[in-house]
Amino acid sequence: MRWHCVKRSLLNCSASLTTDLLKNNPLLIKNHSHSADLNEISVTKCLAEMKNKATITEKNPSTLFAEGIFQLNINYKSRMPPEQLVKRTLQNKKKSNHPIGPADLSQLNISDEWITTGEPNHERFLLHDNNNESNERIIIFATDERLRYLAEADEWENEFFSTFCRMLGGLAFLPINDVPRELIYLKTIIPQEANELMEYFDSTYIEGKIIKNNARSNVIRRTPAAFPPSVWNVHEVTLNDGQRTNNQTEGWNHRSSKLVNRSHPSIWLLIEKMRLELGVDEVKIGQRDIGQPLAKKKKCILVCKKN
Repeated sequence: MRWHCVKRSLLNCSASLTTDLLKNNPLLIKNHSHSADLNEISVTKCLAEMKNKATITEKNPSTLFAEGIFQLNINYKSRMPPEQLVKRTLQNKKKSNHPIGPADLSQLNISDEWITTGEPNHERFLLHDNNNESNERIIIFATDERLRYLAEADEWENEFFSTFCRMLGGLAFLPINDVPRELIYLKTIIPQEANELMEYFDSTYIEGKIIKNNARSNVIRRTPAAFPPSVWNVHEVTLNDGQRTNNQTEGWNHRSSKLVNRSHPSIWLLIEKMRLELGVDEVKIGQRDIGQPLAKKKKCILVCKKN
């Protein structure tokens, strides 16, 4: 078999080599006429490995992409093609060994590689674990670099936005019948950057979502809020000096199922998925640093016509 340089047309490079049918015993025929691009080589190898895994494993494209770029050197990650393009390629192609799960939290021992980000950098990842020092186990994962990004983020300096968020939280302490009226007031003073937050808050915690019955009908209906004020309002409880903690709100099980696509993940699978998310974030940060714009989500606007 004869192999040619991928820059054959672009750079007029005539480099070539031969191998047998099993791609063994390479024999160089002619050298490259240009210097090697180590960044591109690393990205190409990473993409090839993703495609190979897509054909031999049952992992979905999102997992394959995250696992692939996780191994890349941080200097190469910004050279990756757009995430959605890679996922489409993997879709067209188509377990890790974890420690034994503890019977309960008191037996959970996070140590060795699980307190780091794993391969290849093994950075500190487990920031805090109170073990069994209290009735509730508190485990905090983050990297020092991500904490630095949070500390330097411009959004933290927006006092108006922060105040508005606290006002939303303050609705929990109002008489429950006053909540809808005060929410209407908050909508009149909302900062522009809080529009999406308000939309989510209203549809999830107050009024519910507005949906259209079908594509051809103008009939709309509102689904009940997933967590209405009756679930999270603590006005009466506060007056009675009761416990304000409410475990019926959006729980960890719901959020983790979205993250790992599994209803009851083990702590080890959860740590592994959080590690992979770090790699995806590094790609986005690298692309932002070189000026590549992030894809904006399309918004669907429902227009209701009155007869």
